[in-house]
Amino acid sequence: MAASQQGADGSGAVDWLLHFCWGPLPRTAYRVSSALTVVFSDGLYLAVWRRIGGLLPLISLVSGLVFGAGNVGFENVFSESMLLMQLAGMLGVLSGQLGALFLAGFAFGDGLIHHTLLSSSDALPNSRGALVIEYALLGFLTIGLPLATKSLLAPFGPFVVRRVPEALRPTFAITAHALVTICLVYFWMHSLPMLIRPYWGWFQEASPSVEAMAPLQETGSRLLYACTVASVLRMVMQTLALNVLTLRLRLDRAETTLRSLDSTSEPFLDRAPQLLQVLLHAASMTFLLAGVYSGWIEVWIILLLTSIIQAARHGLIKLPIEGWAHRVERIPLIFRLAAGIGVVYLVGQVVLRPQYTDDSMWRWLVPKADNFRPILFATGIGMIVLFLLSPRAAGEGRLPR
Repeated sequence: MAASQQGADGSGAVDWLLHFCWGPLPRTAYRVSSALTVVFSDGLYLAVWRRIGGLLPLISLVSGLVFGAGNVGFENVFSESMLLMQLAGMLGVLSGQLGALFLAGFAFGDGLIHHTLLSSSDALPNSRGALVIEYALLGFLTIGLPLATKSLLAPFGPFVVRRVPEALRPTFAITAHALVTICLVYFWMHSLPMLIRPYWGWFQEASPSVEAMAPLQETGSRLLYACTVASVLRMVMQTLALNVLTLRLRLDRAETTLRSLDSTSEPFLDRAPQLLQVLLHAASMTFLLAGVYSGWIEVWIILLLTSIIQAARHGLIKLPIEGWAHRVERIPLIFRLAAGIGVVYLVGQVVLRPQYTDDSMWRWLVPKADNFRPILFATGIGMIVLFLLSPRAAGEGRLPR
């Protein structure tokens, strides 16, 4: 009787989904890459609510598939649809796993079903490289956002425990998470129009459409509001999961399941030679900046710059900045990032403002160009500044605090 009742209300399927999404799925991801494990275990607090933790991953995957296969709300690129970006952003803020599943569904639906099986015309894009860049930029919102927010706020955990009264800690956590989320989404919104240009420019002989840029430029605040709501919701749910006894016990059990990862065998991608990892990372970054290149010489310059930076971060080449690295890493990453953005902004005022205004005081220093080289130059300066403020790879050479 109990078994038949369980089958009738679908609870057996929900329990299976809950177990799979927060157990075998992260464990399977670990076999591929430790970074994937971080992505698919982010949002573990959702597992304490049976229906939410079991159904939301499935809903995320299916919704991404529907949006991608049907190109719902857009004709060419996802940035034409504010609804898509709001949904993707909210899922990503709630959980890296939800964001990854939405992205996987969208990429499968758009790249394989829509552009390969359903499309009968030569409409843009003809190049799969442009699609890869498009999906990577969406991935920054759905996956990069939650992981970056956690990384930036993690160093403040001991400070909160020591200095913030217990009654105020939830308010502090909710406010801090929301503010960092807003800043990162704002940065993504202003970077996207330039970085998504390869959809038309680098691979195609066409100009970016107004429809692809207008939603973020005219109604971008809607995306900020949606992600802020998701941020507050996430932190409220995490607070409940940590402080309500029955929920905390469920969370402890879920964490125990994740800790059972077979750490005796190193993930497949982590076993790759470090030099190969550095080169692949540098090539990926160079590829994603395709929208600002005017010629191959610029491609090789950026590839060389990113390769040197990544090799130095991983200790493959030695730069005379060891003392500086020890000193700067005493400062929380979020403050270093804020300082770096400030410096890059000032560089942008000097390099970029003369390109778009005739009354710039820097016109005499930086002549107006008819290509994107000033933007590329500012990007290169930004890479160097951010490297100097974060000179080592995460987890390498950190000082005790």
